[in-house]
Amino acid sequence: MVYDPKTGETKVYAIPVPHEGINSITPDESRGVAYVSTCSDGRPGPGESSHFLILDLKTGKYRNLIDTKHVYGFIVLDHLGRAYHPMLGGAVVRYDPKTDKVELLKQTIDGKAPTKESNLANADVTVTVQKQNSSGGSAPLYQTQVHYPAGHPINWDVSPDGKTLYSLPMSTNQLYAYDLTQKGDTLAGKSLGTLVGRRQEQRLPRAVRRAEGDGVGGDHGAAPEGRPPAASGELPARREGAARPRPGEGDQPPTSRRSPTSRARRCPSTAASARWAT
Repeated sequence: MVYDPKTGETKVYAIPVPHEGINSITPDESRGVAYVSTCSDGRPGPGESSHFLILDLKTGKYRNLIDTKHVYGFIVLDHLGRAYHPMLGGAVVRYDPKTDKVELLKQTIDGKAPTKESNLANADVTVTVQKQNSSGGSAPLYQTQVHYPAGHPINWDVSPDGKTLYSLPMSTNQLYAYDLTQKGDTLAGKSLGTLVGRRQEQRLPRAVRRAEGDGVGGDHGAAPEGRPPAASGELPARREGAARPRPGEGDQPPTSRRSPTSRARRCPSTAASARWAT
C-alpha cells in the first residue's frame, strides 16, 4: 500500500508471493521502484523463503530476483543506488540497477570468514530425535524432526551518505560495519565492538536500588549532570545532598524510571546438532 500525501490517494499493490508476508520494503523513488523482501515464516520446516523482489511503482508488476532463504531480511541502498539483501549462509546479494545484474558477495569480518558465534552466517540444520509414547502398530518408535536452516535475524542500516552498512545480529549485541565503496566480490567488514547492555536491576541489593533512586537514574542508565552511564559492572555513585522524602511525608512515592525497551521475536538456534529425548 502506498499513500501520496500530495494527492491524498492510496494505491494498493498485489501480494508479491502467495501465502508470504512482507518483511521489508525499501523504495528508490528516483527510479520509480521499491525493493521488497518477503517472509514465509516457514519454521520449523520445510524451510524459510525470503524472496528479494523489485516492484515497479507505476505498473505494479514485480520482478523476483532470488529466494535468499534468509529469515527477516532487510534491504539497504548504497550511494550508487545498488540494493543489498542478506543470503542464507553468510553471503550478501547485491543488485545493480545500472547493469541489471545480481551479484553474490562473500563476507569477511576483520579479514576472516564470519564465525559461528557471530550469527552472521548461520546455515546449519538441527535434527531432533524424539521417542514416542506408542503402544505398537505401524508408527515408528522414534520421531525425527528436522529444523531447516533459516539464518538469524540481522538488523541492517546504512549511513546517510550510503557508503557504510551497519549490521547488528539480534542475539549477539555486536556491531559490524562494511565499506560499500570497496570493489570486488568480497564485502569486507570489521567489528566495532560490543554495545553496552542493560543491567538487571532486580539482582542488585536493596540498598543499591535505594541509592539509585536518590538521583542516579532508573535501570542504571542516565547519569547525573549529563555524564555517560557507568561502565558494565560498576555501581552508580550516590549523590550528596538531602535525603529523598519517604512516602507519606509530602511527596508522592517514587516511581520507576525504567527506560522502555522493545521486544524482539526470538529465533530458534540453528546450530548443527542431533538431540535424543527420552
